[in-house]
Amino acid sequence: LVRLLGAVGLVLAVTCMTVMNLLLARAAGRRREFSIRAAVGANRRRVVRQLLTESLVLGLIGAALGLLLGTTAVPAILRSAPLEVPYWIQVTPDWRVLLFTAALLLTVTLAFGLAPALHATSAGLADTLRESSRAGSGPRVGRLRQGLVALQLAFSVMLLVGAGLMVRSLVNLGRTDLGFRADDTLSFRLALPRARYPEPQRRAAFYASLMDELRAAPGVERVSAVSQLPLDGAGGWSRSIGVPGHEAAPLAELPSARHVVVEPGYFQALGIPFEGGRDFDRSDGPERPSVIVSRSFAERFWPGQDPVGQRLKVDPFHADQPWRVVVGVVGDVRSQGPREPPPITIYVPYAYESMGAMTVVMRSAGAMATLPSTARAVVSRLDPQLPLSDVRPVQTVLDRARWHFRLYTQLFVAFALIAVLLAALGLAGVMSHLVVERRQEIGVRLALGASPSDAFRLILRRVLALLAAGLAVGAIGSAILSRALGSLLYGVPPRDFATLAAVLVTLAVVGLLA
Repeated sequence: LVRLLGAVGLVLAVTCMTVMNLLLARAAGRRREFSIRAAVGANRRRVVRQLLTESLVLGLIGAALGLLLGTTAVPAILRSAPLEVPYWIQVTPDWRVLLFTAALLLTVTLAFGLAPALHATSAGLADTLRESSRAGSGPRVGRLRQGLVALQLAFSVMLLVGAGLMVRSLVNLGRTDLGFRADDTLSFRLALPRARYPEPQRRAAFYASLMDELRAAPGVERVSAVSQLPLDGAGGWSRSIGVPGHEAAPLAELPSARHVVVEPGYFQALGIPFEGGRDFDRSDGPERPSVIVSRSFAERFWPGQDPVGQRLKVDPFHADQPWRVVVGVVGDVRSQGPREPPPITIYVPYAYESMGAMTVVMRSAGAMATLPSTARAVVSRLDPQLPLSDVRPVQTVLDRARWHFRLYTQLFVAFALIAVLLAALGLAGVMSHLVVERRQEIGVRLALGASPSDAFRLILRRVLALLAAGLAVGAIGSAILSRALGSLLYGVPPRDFATLAAVLVTLAVVGLLA
């Protein structure tokens, strides 16, 4: 959020510089009026106050439009999010937002409206008449306006580089192998009440019947259940692990692994590949303690060995914990987020740890739309009082995990495009004003034999100088911004010269066209 606030500040600065350039141009056109008023006795302070009031009115109109846009756009963005917004998050402006807006408005008005006001009232009548005969606003103001445009270009470079890095990170996130498939898969949550399902055997029998009936339903290709889906919340919980020779280590020294309870067929339902051994079956339970481990777990505890047939203990500090035999190895799953490395994981059969709350996973055989009604009908037939919750495609869980980063990227891109548009308008305005100021000089040059191409090169040199200054400062600033974005980037170095080069070329072309 701090980074987004910084991007908003850059856009605000570019906008204010554009407005300041317009006010300077307007002030240049009114200097004759104010000089005449001063010559007949008008107080300069009152004239400056009048100009600041005009700037404040413009700011009030802009702030009102901004508040209106914010109060409509932010709820729309949240409604489009694939997640529920907690009730305590308020997105409507309150007195604090209004107070901050008012303070920012006054600050911006004074910071960017004072210079044009002072410039408009600075010269006497004779100086103003002399400058008006040259159709100019003075070299000092010209340099100020050109400096503002250079800063606009610099800020645009920074925002565009940041947006480019975020876009590349988003593309890399989309290409990241999460270790499971989310397409054509539905999930829903069940919570068996303890009052009606007090014994583990009854809970295991219910889920076994549910799996059998769902598996036999039309349109269902695979079905299973898991204690918690990957990327859904915390993604499970961790348990201490002991292996032969190290199970008696102090608790603080015991390694831990993500602990997931699954029904048989879970790995096939989510497309998690087997790399050795077998899946669970109904014989795996208290009488035959077994476990399936992830590839990273096997590589950590049994490097260079076949993990199938190895033994381990879960929570070995409890004396009654049995040795469990590894019956299979599966691929790693990025269960804690697409940006996080896959944790070492153990999978335990549901028959051994019969939990009440489980997430059922159904893979469609081509009829995804019928899965919710099929699930409700089967559950109602087994237990009419048992409600389903969180009925959703598994793809929704994946979209929710990526939504925040996608939103940040879209906002950065929008801010960068706004800044580029304003910078291009500012550059076009300054160069147009420069041509008007130097038209007498250009006319004299043409009269003395210069060609129109010579006059064009004269203006082009000034444009290139502005572009070079703005792009150079922006390249330096983008290095600072990229370092600040470092923790948000994925698969992209903060100092990515390809992105910087593309931005510089793009802005150079936009600047020349403007």
